Amino acid sequence: FKRFPGTDISDIDLDENFSVSVKAGHYFKHAPFLGIEGELNYSKPDFKDQVLTFKNAAFPGPIQLRKLSADVHDIGLAVSLMARSRKFKHFNPYVGVGPNVHYFIVRGTGDAAVGPGAPILPALDGDDIKQDKISVGIQAKAGVRIPVTEHFAFDVEYKFNVAPVQMGEFRNLEGYKGDFTSHQVMAGLTYVFGEKH
Repeated sequence: FKRFPGTDISDIDLDENFSVSVKAGHYFKHAPFLGIEGELNYSKPDFKDQVLTFKNAAFPGPIQLRKLSADVHDIGLAVSLMARSRKFKHFNPYVGVGPNVHYFIVRGTGDAAVGPGAPILPALDGDDIKQDKISVGIQAKAGVRIPVTEHFAFDVEYKFNVAPVQMGEFRNLEGYKGDFTSHQVMAGLTYVFGEKH
């Protein structure tokens, strides 16, 4: 933090949420087990109302502060190198990894509570929160494609994302630096162009 350098903070819980995505990919003709995939993803991992613990060598002991909730929107654009297996008749497992560019939109009040169970003090930390941040991270995923018809398939996949995050003034978390991580389970219908399963 800018205000208290060297301060460590406990993990911040984000709300469980839904995700939607659109993706398109291509597997290479001469190396059908390798491909590339682009994906646009939206999720809403809101900042939950919670108590956080702060530690610093300059403090006499850990300090707990209650932080109010805030809306968080995450728009991600990922490009993944894909590898798949087509050895199985009824399903095709695959994995992928690549960079993911996150556009975070954070909105909330400037109000903050000062401790566990403390009353909300209006405008304690100034103006309402309005921050837009871009962060480049890594996405890794693994899934299985289940053929349904000649060209349609059903995909189920797990995705893990990690990206560095640096906030400006987030109530009294000014200059906060940390890592954003997410775990997602996705399912969707895929249309396969040009090739049969």
